Formats: sequence, C-alpha cells, structure tokens
Amino acid sequence: MKIKFLSLLCLICLIIACCFNNILNFSNSILIKFKFGREKIDINYVIDGDTLKLKDGKRLRLVGIDCYEISDYPRAFRQIDGKNVKDIHDVIKLGYEAKGYLKRIIDENNGNIYLKKIPNPDKYGRILGTLYTQKGQNINKMMLNDGLCIPYVFKDKK
Repeated sequence: MKIKFLSLLCLICLIIACCFNNILNFSNSILIKFKFGREKIDINYVIDGDTLKLKDGKRLRLVGIDCYEISDYPRAFRQIDGKNVKDIHDVIKLGYEAKGYLKRIIDENNGNIYLKKIPNPDKYGRILGTLYTQKGQNINKMMLNDGLCIPYVFKDKK
C-alpha cells in the first residue's frame, strides 16, 4: 500500500512539474502583460521616428513625442524653428536620424519590444502607446531625452 501511495505521489509531482514547466515557458510576454500592463508586439517595419507598422497590418503611433518628418510634407515646414532646424533639409535629416535610432533599438532588443497601449486609437485609426525594451526602458522617453523628437500631447479626436 505504501509503494502504491508513493508511486501515485511521484506521478502527481511529475504531472505538476510538467504543468509548471509549461506555465514558465508560456510566453514571457503574457506574464509581462499581466504584471506591467504591457504586451509584446510584432513589428513589421519602422515608418518614421514615431510610427511603426505591425505585422498584423495595424499602425502604431508613439505617444508623448513628435519626431521630425522624413519627407517634405506641408507639416514638415512647420517644424522649422529657425534655431536648431533652419530649413526643410534639417527637418528631413533629423527625421531619418529618429527613424534610424528607433530601428537600432528594435534590432538591439532582437525585436523583443513591448507596448503599453492607450485604449482608444487616434483620429487616423492608429494604435497609440508607449514602447518598452525587454529591460523595461521607455523608448519614447529615450528618444525624447536624446533629442530626436519634441514633446507632443494628442488632442482629443472629437
């Protein structure tokens, strides 16, 4: 009877250990989402310094920052301040620097980037949120601190 009980106990322990192992391997991004409100995202490519295209086809706009444009859209001319940004060429150059910086961060983290999403999209239907590295660094804030963008507050889409 003791041997049957010990065998049953060993079997139960083995089943629990297998289940526990599966739970630990059950995608680190799910655990991060529950712990920090962040989810791992699959990035297709970087559009510009503050906008990404995700593999599911959606676009993501980083909140709290506004990077310089990478083409001569009318909006780009409004980014000329006469001090640090003297002409459209400066705007585009800074825009490409921001885009390269964001690509580099993604590559350095092997694509392991996490999103803290804002519930509602912007007026263009883009997902809004803050990006984090796998070590928990706020990418939006890193870009701002490194002078690749300026602070930006989204206006309500109403």
